[in-house]
Amino acid sequence: MTDLTIVHAPSDITNLAYNLMQKHGLISLGWTFSFNNRKKGFGLCHYGKKTIYLSRYFALREDISVSEQTLLHEIAHALVGRGHGHDRLWQLKFVSIGGKNPSCSRATQVENPQGKFIAKCSTCGAEYHRYRSSKHIHKTYLCGVCRSRINFVQTVV
Repeated sequence: MTDLTIVHAPSDITNLAYNLMQKHGLISLGWTFSFNNRKKGFGLCHYGKKTIYLSRYFALREDISVSEQTLLHEIAHALVGRGHGHDRLWQLKFVSIGGKNPSCSRATQVENPQGKFIAKCSTCGAEYHRYRSSKHIHKTYLCGVCRSRINFVQTVV
């Protein structure tokens, strides 16, 4: 699915998130749900804030089953706690709460959007995107494929 059409209302995803979090006991432990604006990752478990995040960009455009699996993925992280990453304990927890693929592969079919800043290697053709500026955005970088010099330029919107 490369279409950028929004297929779900934010309330649909929010309701799903809170229902799953309630079912697995996170609400009573003070956990909440929120959207974020990430363009490179679908889900995030923030232990310090006790918040599970989904990317607004991906969640509203992807099949609801992918959002559900991503929520279960992050719920499993919250349940096993810090320091486990995707180890055996996390994998067992993920499967026990209904997760279907503990391999952590990127399940989304929605493509990453073009970044506000882009660099294309003139040697090998590799393309790199940045979604926000930093004080270092205008320095020279090295291509991750062939190590040639590349420079980011702001795209025309």
